[in-house]
Amino acid sequence: MMMDNHRLLHGRTAFNPNEGSRFLQGCYLDFDSTEGKLRHLKRKFGIN
Repeated sequence: MMMDNHRLLHGRTAFNPNEGSRFLQGCYLDFDSTEGKLRHLKRKFGIN
């Protein structure tokens, strides 16, 4: 699942460490390589 970082993280309320803990896992995509891989797989499997 991919989400827009600005909407997901920056749209939340402020974090108060006295109310508990929060775990954030980050992941970044290089859209150029992602698009290239998608084009390759579409050609390989004959998908338009």
